[in-house]
Amino acid sequence: MNKISPALLLITTLIPFHVFASQPDFNYLEINAGQSKMESVDHDTFSLNGNFGLTENFYLSAEFESFDHKEYRGADFYYLGAGYVFSLNETSNLFTQLDYSHREMVSEYDKSLSGYRLTLGYRNQLNSALEGYAKVAFSSLESNGSEYDSREKDALMMIGMKYNITSTFAGIAELNENGFKLGLRVEF
Repeated sequence: MNKISPALLLITTLIPFHVFASQPDFNYLEINAGQSKMESVDHDTFSLNGNFGLTENFYLSAEFESFDHKEYRGADFYYLGAGYVFSLNETSNLFTQLDYSHREMVSEYDKSLSGYRLTLGYRNQLNSALEGYAKVAFSSLESNGSEYDSREKDALMMIGMKYNITSTFAGIAELNENGFKLGLRVEF
């Protein structure tokens, strides 16, 4: 047996896969469907979101998310904001995003709430086809001067994976403590 082979095998196992990967991209459109709990009831969810890079570090973000249930009230969420990306190395970054948030309840007692959502996250391009991410979102919503004032604060932790199907299309899978979502992403 060649003495170079064991040494070469050892070296290649010690080199992380992400050496061949690049920075995660913040220019995309994404469509998702899944299930999530809202007020302890399972709802079908649908979301459409996009990020649009302004510079290497700054981006704009927009999102629509709908919670639907046949027998129980649902809700529509709207987010509009901006984010900042801090590169850690060639394949990973930290990001923060601040959004204006608005929620419309869909029921016989419609209630509108507005406020903000602050998201902190980490993205790592594991190899040329696979990206992993983790994020936590803090939100604060309150009523818009209705008869019954209402305030809601929430924190949600999420982990996910993105698999590049082609250089433009990717599949998304995300889990959080309330449910999951699966989706498709178009990067540009």
